[in-house]
Amino acid sequence: MMDIQQASFRRTVDHNGRMLAEVEVVPFEQNIGNVTVYVAAIPNGGFEIVQALPSQSNTVTSYEADAGMAQVMSTADSSMFVSQDFGLDWNAKSQFLDNLLSCDEVRCDLEKHLGS
Repeated sequence: MMDIQQASFRRTVDHNGRMLAEVEVVPFEQNIGNVTVYVAAIPNGGFEIVQALPSQSNTVTSYEADAGMAQVMSTADSSMFVSQDFGLDWNAKSQFLDNLLSCDEVRCDLEKHLGS
C-alpha cells in the first residue's frame, strides 16, 4: 500500500468526453517516485481512480502532455487500475482512493472540477 505524503490537483483533462482530474501524488516511500493519478466522478456520487502512472520528471509542453495522455489512455481500459504497485488489486485501489480523498484540498478540488 502506498501512503501519501502530499497530493495536489493539477488540472482536468477530457478523455473521450469524460472529464478526468489529474492529481500529483508524492508518496512517503522515496524509492517509488511521484505518481500521476487520473480520477473521474462516478454517476451516483463519489470518485474512482481511472489510471495511475509514474510522473514524468521533465517539463513538457501542454501539447506533448496532451498527446502523451491520449496515447496512454487509448491503450488502457479506463475502468481498470493497473500499475506496478497495485496490479489489479481492487482492495488496494480502494484504500489508495480513500487516502487520496482524505487530503481535504484534493477532495475539494475534485468536487469543484468534477462534481460529486
